[in-house]
Amino acid sequence: LQAATAKGKIELVRLLLESGADPNISGWRAPALRIAAEKQNVEVVQLLLEYGADPKTFGTYCEIMGYGTALHSAAVRGNVDDVHLLLQSGVDPNMYGGQFGTALQAAAVGGSLEVLTLLLQNGADLKIPGRYLQALHILLQAAAVGGNLELLTLLLQSGADPNVPGGYSKQLCTRNIMVANSGGHYGTVLQAAAVGGNFELLTLLLQSGADPNVPGGYYGTVLQAAAVGGNLEAVQLLLGKGVDPNIPGGHYETALQAATVSGKVEVLRLLLQNGADPNICGAYGSALQAATVGGNLKAVRLLLENGANPNVPGGHYGTALQAAAEKGNLEVLQLLLQNGANPNIWGESSMGTHTVADLMNLRRSLWFSAPSRHGEGESPGRTAAP
Repeated sequence: LQAATAKGKIELVRLLLESGADPNISGWRAPALRIAAEKQNVEVVQLLLEYGADPKTFGTYCEIMGYGTALHSAAVRGNVDDVHLLLQSGVDPNMYGGQFGTALQAAAVGGSLEVLTLLLQNGADLKIPGRYLQALHILLQAAAVGGNLELLTLLLQSGADPNVPGGYSKQLCTRNIMVANSGGHYGTVLQAAAVGGNFELLTLLLQSGADPNVPGGYYGTVLQAAAVGGNLEAVQLLLGKGVDPNIPGGHYETALQAATVSGKVEVLRLLLQNGADPNICGAYGSALQAATVGGNLKAVRLLLENGANPNVPGGHYGTALQAAAEKGNLEVLQLLLQNGANPNIWGESSMGTHTVADLMNLRRSLWFSAPSRHGEGESPGRTAAP
């Protein structure tokens, strides 16, 4: 029966059922009804239900690793007809099982507005915990990442809390469910929308009570999420809502560092105009160090003009001057020295602990001692080291 169902052979399925085949034998993989739902074969689903197929059965594999029940399977595939038929036959929309936990989570991954609407209209509960915490985590954030304004509006109107913590990576929201959750890629729904720079989505969430100061996730704050994407309009909107640009947290520590990594000078300028402190240190040392490593001369100049201290220690290189020296960026190095950078401060680099002068001498010796195609030492055309 399972084999006939998988092939979509409705006359063979009918013959087997008429001959007494049990529609609820599941075996390891899945019962026939779940297979029919996965194959999106409405006629076979209806026939199996008429012969007593139990829509609540899983199968060992389906209960642990698969989609769960027939409803879960139909929901993730966006099959409105099957979902409607199963709900009409009395299936509980809040039944737990499979890798999604609930049918709502499965539907969110599938991204079907019709299926989500149908489930909510039939009593699906947004707040029931599933495999990925509460269903509305994945529902809201999948909608935000995908830029689905209709879906997000439906969820918010159905009572979803836009400030619910948690969150998952884009891979999870696009059906790659095997993602380790350790706090989540997106700390909040607002962060998920900010990364994409979707102004309309951000506005909707803020109007619906989303708090832009809630911390968490990879980016720490929603302002960092917007800044690392270089989204000027989004950053402007958030600053207009009173978001503090110096709230620490996340991978980049501050929004200014996140903007520096993105290389968008206009976002840097906007943050500095709104009180961002250029001397706060994080994973990349200071924002000045991050700009130096990236070789962004305009960003380095802008930060120095706005009070960035070139001698602030921290990060991988120790100081901004150390970073410029190791990267061999002469223009940035000169600009830093002109603005008070101290070449005698010791710091860490990939070549050990050195002053900038030591580091430049070491680079020079490596340059001249490197073998060339003309033999050992300096090649005939080689000039002074950088």
